[in-house]
Amino acid sequence: MNNINKFSVKRVLSLCKMIIAEQPRVFMMMSLLLLGVLALTFVFININTYNYSSCDFESARIAIYIIFVSYGMIFTSLAYGKMRNKKGRTSFLMLPAMQIEKYIANFIIYVIMYIVMFAVIAYIADIVRMIAMSTFAFHGNGGIYPMQFSTLWCEDTANMMATYLFMQSFYWLGAILWPRNSFIKTYSAITILGLFYVLVGIVLYKLIIGDHYYHLTMFDDEPINHNLIIWSIVTITFVINYTIAYIRLKETDVVQKLL
Repeated sequence: MNNINKFSVKRVLSLCKMIIAEQPRVFMMMSLLLLGVLALTFVFININTYNYSSCDFESARIAIYIIFVSYGMIFTSLAYGKMRNKKGRTSFLMLPAMQIEKYIANFIIYVIMYIVMFAVIAYIADIVRMIAMSTFAFHGNGGIYPMQFSTLWCEDTANMMATYLFMQSFYWLGAILWPRNSFIKTYSAITILGLFYVLVGIVLYKLIIGDHYYHLTMFDDEPINHNLIIWSIVTITFVINYTIAYIRLKETDVVQKLL
């Protein structure tokens, strides 16, 4: 273990394979659950649309947006579930790899792989919708057509990714802080802190700005770049949460040396 003092991409890839191989049922169950949720959602939307040959794309777009972010938070909460007990923590700490390698391997599996997995499963779910609609429902309506996923990714990718990365970073941090029941604890913490900051923000707004908003904005002739503001907030939050998460994980090096 003392010889492991240099970063190795090969070890990172080996860790990724090991993470998947250790819990194939979990990943399979999560994939099938996501497929079922998306397929049922697409079929329900298709049944309730006037054009039965194709899915109501606007409704499907909103559904995909919500499911992508929500399921991503749940999936991220499982990243360090192995450390929920003493045996799991010991096994994780004794892995012959650097902490940064373990960190990156989990990031690849639970963040990057999730995005790829969601895109693939969304296409499969739409195929299931087409088969279901053509088999059990509407014949002779000119055919059942696939959804325009290319349009979805082009128009809404930035908004989806911004929301996903922003929220996911909190659940990534929560997965390290609370390996056991991570999603519930993180959700509770975000809700309490969110309400606190909203109330503080409202009070500060009333005290500092109040009725002077008109006078402050009447001299502002330059348009506000909302996308730049959103991505700046997302980037700062993402970096801060991931840095804190790595520092917290790095603290286990002390335990590792003692072991």
